[in-house]
Amino acid sequence: MALPEYVDRRMEAGKIKIEQIRQTGVPVVATACFNCKDTIYDLSYLYKLDIEVKNICELVAGAMK
Repeated sequence: MALPEYVDRRMEAGKIKIEQIRQTGVPVVATACFNCKDTIYDLSYLYKLDIEVKNICELVAGAMK
């Protein structure tokens, strides 16, 4: 699904997920999958949701500082 020819399909399919995230009101979304991170980031931009999207590794590394 990360291939360029599937971008429109990914963005349409992700509309449900981005609305679920919007309803939570969280400022940061974490995911373990880099493909999911990229997709959620793209969705947040497309659907104008002001959130940070981070990989769980980023959160752990940040907490270790």
